[in-house]
Amino acid sequence: MIKYLESKNFNIEIILIAGDLPKTTPFPLMIKYMITHPLKFLSKTEYTRWVYKGKGRKRFVKEQIKSVNQVLDLLKKLNAPIVYVPGNVDTKEVKETLKSREDIKLHYLDGEVLNFKEISILGIGGSLFTPDKYPKALCEGEYPFEDFKRRLDSMKIPNAFENEYKILLTHEPPSFEIKLKDQVLRGGAPFFRDIITNKEINLSISGHWHEFPVYWTNPNSKTVYINPGPLGCYYFSILQIKDSHVEIKQHKLAIEKFDITNIIYSLRKESDITLKTFRFV
Repeated sequence: MIKYLESKNFNIEIILIAGDLPKTTPFPLMIKYMITHPLKFLSKTEYTRWVYKGKGRKRFVKEQIKSVNQVLDLLKKLNAPIVYVPGNVDTKEVKETLKSREDIKLHYLDGEVLNFKEISILGIGGSLFTPDKYPKALCEGEYPFEDFKRRLDSMKIPNAFENEYKILLTHEPPSFEIKLKDQVLRGGAPFFRDIITNKEINLSISGHWHEFPVYWTNPNSKTVYINPGPLGCYYFSILQIKDSHVEIKQHKLAIEKFDITNIIYSLRKESDITLKTFRFV
């Protein structure tokens, strides 16, 4: 997910990415998996295990690195600094690639604070592992609840930020609740809510949940929350900050060619969400 933050009064242009930038469903690799696993070709769990820990990993990593470099080459043309936190699908090779791109102004954050002109950005990567969906964590950036909490506690997050305007950039969102048709869906990390409250965060940007792009404000809080939706479905948002007020414009690029990732994510996307059904808890 790509967020482009343009702040008139700060005179800042910056690109914020909440992880999961690399491609995970390259079409040739998926075809090879289906041919070699005819009895499990529809299993997302088995496909994930095959590409992260099985014989498909070498080609998978190659495709991930290729897709990351393609996107970074495009963003390079904007000539704006990039802030990136890792997602749950980012392999260690992808993380190394991101850190090695010295030709672009990329700041890789995972437990660190970037003080950039008049804003402070706290970046935390990774996601919670959902045991009711899979028997065990498969992606490299997924953690059980207690492990994620210990990981967060080990981070050297400062008690006070250097700048007044504060942004929390995470892959996993703060804990939320949303009504989808006839069921209530809950997710996110409750300890991010503590950070938002204790650090008086102005803007919380996250991703991970590909089913819906959403932005939300709490009338009892100054914090603005946004999930722009998956870049795999060509969603992104442009934010303008003026006098601490955030204007959000959500966008979707046109699809120029057949894209298996877009088709898969589109099947998962919920189209009937309204802001009234969504709240952070």
